[in-house]
Amino acid sequence: ALFFTWFHIWLAIQMMFRPLKFFGVWQYRDTGMGIGWQGVVPRKSHKMARTAYACARPYLLGPRDWLTRVDANVLMTKIRPHILGIV
Repeated sequence: ALFFTWFHIWLAIQMMFRPLKFFGVWQYRDTGMGIGWQGVVPRKSHKMARTAYACARPYLLGPRDWLTRVDANVLMTKIRPHILGIV
């Protein structure tokens, strides 16, 4: 019983992540569904990425927020020697 339990849990984990690309005879419109198999995580990766971005987007900072945190005088004193070396 122990070996059977270990094996079917191992197999379930393998089937969730592998194969990355659809493997089979026929697939319906590049959905990963059809006569064959594609791991659940790779098949749903686009949807999961979209959902993660939608959830995280309100908390991400943009360029306007970055520039409000930068003191222009301090920035110029730090990069002036490098700019003068180039120009």
